[in-house]
Amino acid sequence: MVSDLLHLARETRRRPFSFLLRKLRDRLFAKARSVLEAVGGRPYATQLSSTRQRSQILILGTRGLDRALTHLRQNRPQALDNLLRQAERIMGGQSKLLSVDVDLRPPIDWHYDPASGRRWPFRFHTRYRYADILDWEHPSDIKVPWEMSRLQYLPVLALAARVSGEERFAGRAAELMKDFRRNNPVGYGVGWAIGMEASLRAISLIWTAEILSGTAWEDRFDGPELRNLLAEHGRFIYRNLEYSDISGNHYTSCLVGLLYLGLYLPEERESSKWVRLAQRELEGEIVRQVYPDGVCHEGSIPYHRLVLELFLHAAVVCRRRGIELEDKYLERLERMFEFVAAYSKPDGLVPVWGDADDGRVLSVGHQPINDHRYLLGIGAAFCGRADLWAHADGLSLDALILIGALEGETIRKLPPTTAPKTKSKGFEQGGFYVIRRKDDYCMIDCGDVGLKGRGGHGHNDALSVEVSVGGRDLLVDSGCSSYTRSIDERLRCIAASAHNVAIVDQTEPAPLSRQRFPHATACPVQVLLWDAASRVFVGRHFGFASLGVDYYERRVETGRRNVAFVISDRIAGKGSHEVHWHFQLAAGWEAELRGEEIRCARATGPEVRLRWSGATLSWSIRENARYPQYGNPQKHCRLRASTGQMPLPLYARFEIEAL
Repeated sequence: MVSDLLHLARETRRRPFSFLLRKLRDRLFAKARSVLEAVGGRPYATQLSSTRQRSQILILGTRGLDRALTHLRQNRPQALDNLLRQAERIMGGQSKLLSVDVDLRPPIDWHYDPASGRRWPFRFHTRYRYADILDWEHPSDIKVPWEMSRLQYLPVLALAARVSGEERFAGRAAELMKDFRRNNPVGYGVGWAIGMEASLRAISLIWTAEILSGTAWEDRFDGPELRNLLAEHGRFIYRNLEYSDISGNHYTSCLVGLLYLGLYLPEERESSKWVRLAQRELEGEIVRQVYPDGVCHEGSIPYHRLVLELFLHAAVVCRRRGIELEDKYLERLERMFEFVAAYSKPDGLVPVWGDADDGRVLSVGHQPINDHRYLLGIGAAFCGRADLWAHADGLSLDALILIGALEGETIRKLPPTTAPKTKSKGFEQGGFYVIRRKDDYCMIDCGDVGLKGRGGHGHNDALSVEVSVGGRDLLVDSGCSSYTRSIDERLRCIAASAHNVAIVDQTEPAPLSRQRFPHATACPVQVLLWDAASRVFVGRHFGFASLGVDYYERRVETGRRNVAFVISDRIAGKGSHEVHWHFQLAAGWEAELRGEEIRCARATGPEVRLRWSGATLSWSIRENARYPQYGNPQKHCRLRASTGQMPLPLYARFEIEAL
């Protein structure tokens, strides 16, 4: 309790007074709802009329969905086979969520984390303290029951029913929906602990109903029980919005959920308020949360994907219903697609920078979790951008389902997929820079740590790089282990040593907060030079100032002949210091120290040589854990170079050469 009060005092000092007043008002209302519930009241109860008032289908038209499925049968039949296999696993009571096998056989335990054996107590949502949900005393992860409660496997079952013509898939979707409602009445249980979970669950329920619309089984799912459940979701979200003075993906999720619900349930007397609030706030939030260059302020590439999906779903729903969004909304959305095209690597996958909990709005496809090219297929069709199409990998199942939601539009006859032109690009406001030359790729982070420097989902990765040589990953980020399973494990993934940078005197360039949800704090950064044409980047950060270090400067450029990249680091200041560099090799690479160079080799393909000059370095090669998916460790080699105590300034140059 004392720790919580101290944390609250620190947080309130940097919040606007008007924001604090609004939060105080909301806390008082929440307390009143808690009292009402304690005396037998139902704060979120509603009873919709048995007469359906929906004037038109919200998302999918039969023709749009049928066109999408026809396209898949003709061009990607394997995608439908994967869908049916996934649905069969769900029918058998098994689903893999966040790298954990969960049991969906009745009776379902919606509060259980099978990885740790931890079970969260069943109580009214206002009685969950944030510290109880995280609970560092137990090696557990609240994300697992939260992921279960999102019900994102229901649209998979609905699509399987539509593709196969088998009623059993639709029946199972209805059973799972009813089981959740029976065992998690509105406001009770960890699935109702926050508004974001309720919003993503509501979107899953609506998509399931829409996919089954027009089939012989639509009444199995879309009946009075579902509509009342959705109305309860809307009332809950509207009264428990997760806003802040600097909001993030949680607030956006709440708004998109309200938009869906308000348009889907015109018979609910509050629905018009939900739609007005959602549209107004989404138009403001996309400007506040996304920099003008299209980079989301979360400080995380996986979260950029999630936030882009959220704003994209809102745009699709609004276009579907004839709601005009402001031009600045659509412009900022296009810039977000452009960032995806820029950060996607030659092999189609993306750097796992910052936090990554594999969060999605709608996921029915089978592409790898770190393949974001489906977004470029959607962006090409939604925005009419052939240049985005050049970076996409055709139209995946996820892309086609969302594109098929646009009633009256056919699947655009976009040009055949061609190899995109290699082009370096910088994102000054977001702080990301990409250097490309043929199949060589380097991405550099010179931005804040997330939420405009507050922390959030960013890591201590200032001036870190991710490198691919000849189209193959070489230097990668360590990823994200988990959020609440172990505080020490999480701090190791956030720390600078988990990234491809130098650290001085074993000191973090930005302090790591251990309060509540551990995160990195602000690290001042500065870009000195960016020349896309010449493929040169120079940046600095000032995170070691307390040690007497004036700055840490990194220059990244392409080299001559077979030298893919040259990384030059300069550390200026006073006194003697010990400096360590860490380089995380991608899985499959083995490293060997040979005199003044390190040879990196895989089972197939050419070797890569890492040479250094400048400072005298001693090297070690260690096995380490990397997390390409949330909570799923993968072994890889980590290179560590050390100087011992040396006076500043210090200079080191690294050449990465393909042999």
